[in-house]
Amino acid sequence: RRPEALSWFQKQFSATDLWRMPAFTKASDSRQLMLTKPKYGPDSKQWFRCKPLKEMQVGDEMVELFQDDIFSTLREAYQLKDDFIGGENFSFDWMKEGGGKGGSLMAFDKKRHFIVKELSGGDHATLLKIAVPLTKHCLNKHSLLARYFAHFRRKKNGMVYVVMNSVLPHIKGLSWTYLFDLKGNRDDKLIISKGEAVPAVHNRVWNCLTCWYGCNGSCEVCTTEDRQLYFSGKLFSFTCTLSVAKSQREQIMSAMNADVLCLRDQLQTMDYSLLLAVLSIPYTKMKKGISSEESLAISNAPYVCVTGKGSNKKVVAYYMGIIDYLQEWTCTKSIARCIKLCAPRPKSTVPPTIYAHQFLSAFGRKFVEEGKPFKIAKPSEVTQEDKKALDEFISLVDKKRNGSIHIKDAMQNLPAILRPELFLKNLDIDNDQKVSSSEILDWFKGMKQREPKPGFGLSLVGFICQLLRKEITPLQFKALVHKLDEKLSTSFMGEDRPESGK
Repeated sequence: RRPEALSWFQKQFSATDLWRMPAFTKASDSRQLMLTKPKYGPDSKQWFRCKPLKEMQVGDEMVELFQDDIFSTLREAYQLKDDFIGGENFSFDWMKEGGGKGGSLMAFDKKRHFIVKELSGGDHATLLKIAVPLTKHCLNKHSLLARYFAHFRRKKNGMVYVVMNSVLPHIKGLSWTYLFDLKGNRDDKLIISKGEAVPAVHNRVWNCLTCWYGCNGSCEVCTTEDRQLYFSGKLFSFTCTLSVAKSQREQIMSAMNADVLCLRDQLQTMDYSLLLAVLSIPYTKMKKGISSEESLAISNAPYVCVTGKGSNKKVVAYYMGIIDYLQEWTCTKSIARCIKLCAPRPKSTVPPTIYAHQFLSAFGRKFVEEGKPFKIAKPSEVTQEDKKALDEFISLVDKKRNGSIHIKDAMQNLPAILRPELFLKNLDIDNDQKVSSSEILDWFKGMKQREPKPGFGLSLVGFICQLLRKEITPLQFKALVHKLDEKLSTSFMGEDRPESGK
């Protein structure tokens, strides 16, 4: 539609800029889209290989695309195929209200990587206007903004939608300690508290039976249990602080400052919010053993720290992203600001300049430097001798097709490099301590005596294989053990070996 947009992008970026472009990849088992090094680089012969489309398949329907010469650039940077949301991955029948004040319909795709969201007429017009500067900014991998990968109209009903990434991971069975929707003002919300959803019970100015802005007085609605719970959650969201390490706070505020300046000066929008998920685990539980879901959440979290002391010591993981940033300052917003003149401050209905200042000031106070980095140990370098030792180990395993495998004999063939830094469920160690081969051997012997779950022997082999390819972290190993134990019906320890390839 607009070929000049592609040439504009080509002029803006050098080869070095392309190297910094982000790309999504699947994190092991967590079904989460994570930022990682892109396939482009200073030495790459590839440039923007944009292939703008007029139509694209969403679910089982063909939809009409807007400005795809721009959005296809973002899809290309994130290595998304043109049918990434097509076929069985999505259905418009899954659409339902998202729970916000606007009442827009939305739905996740099958793997919960992406969200298809209905746009209002105002948001549609805004996105058409800001597509170029927004897409340029979203090519920065450090940005917290949710990415829009497609902007389209559905032919069946004429409604307009966007496809965006989910800023939170989907880990089946995981319950967040807290899930916040934060705007840095009195409109902050608590969506989940200690694993339980907090039902939204709004007070509206046009309802004569209620008081305005979170009244907790004697009116009919405010005395209900749900309203009191919702109001206390809003108050907690607005006043609480979040402990992070000093370096983590600097990273968060640096990214947030760049995003907010873009929203204020280039996009000129307001009323956006930070969707923030918090997973807090007592340190004593970390040492005894945590679930595979918690392990995945911690190992993939962009920010993990240790807070508190003594019995209050915890490991806290944060996931976050800025959403709902298409609202411009309109005449309707100006009128609403006048109506809310006496409302408690800071208010959400303010011009973009004031909103940006409130937003940055609030999070500057909310993120406090009271935590210490939680370091996840990484595997050591692997030599050719180590790989040869591993081959001998697996060869020994293959020879023991019937009967039990002598783990001791196998472990003797492993070099010192395979004494990894582990964080095992039944081994009471800190996450930065090294574990010797003899300790691993003793642990597996103990598991055998306690009638281990099926798959423990295979878990060990699978762990070592992935360790040598440097594709797994110690916490992900725990998840691997749990996953294999659930699926396999036979064990290498005292039982027949499974068929080859299974």
